[in-house]
Amino acid sequence: AQGHVTRDFAGSIALLDEALSINGNSALTLRLSSIMHAYAGQYDRASELAMMALRLSPVDPMNYHPYLALTVASYFRDRFDETVSYSTSAIRSNPRFNLSYAFLAAGHVKLGHLETARDAARRLLEIDPSFAIGTLERLGYLHKSLFDSLRAAGLPD
Repeated sequence: AQGHVTRDFAGSIALLDEALSINGNSALTLRLSSIMHAYAGQYDRASELAMMALRLSPVDPMNYHPYLALTVASYFRDRFDETVSYSTSAIRSNPRFNLSYAFLAAGHVKLGHLETARDAARRLLEIDPSFAIGTLERLGYLHKSLFDSLRAAGLPD
């Protein structure tokens, strides 16, 4: 949570790395570390940690975290088929987590599937009627290309 609040991803990663040095088999720590690495733009490491978490605990109800890390990593590496696949897995793991729908919509926009993107955007607004692109922009650690895709999917600013 520290990284989300302070945007100090390096500090959060250092703490999580220390925890992993004590117990490298903590699925919780691996999940959280994968997200922090993804938000920090360290996509290869994020993917590696996410896959480790999923192997350690394949049916964990919190697996939407590593799937989100994989989603973010694939989106910002222009692997949009993977973005759609991983965001769909994140949704299966937690159908109420709005960010998964945002990336699903954005991935479909990038693939040219505008109607499917709009369907994902409608579902996002069903579960989170107050969702707005501006909220994500204010976080400061996601990229403009995501916001442009969300606008193309019909999500509000």
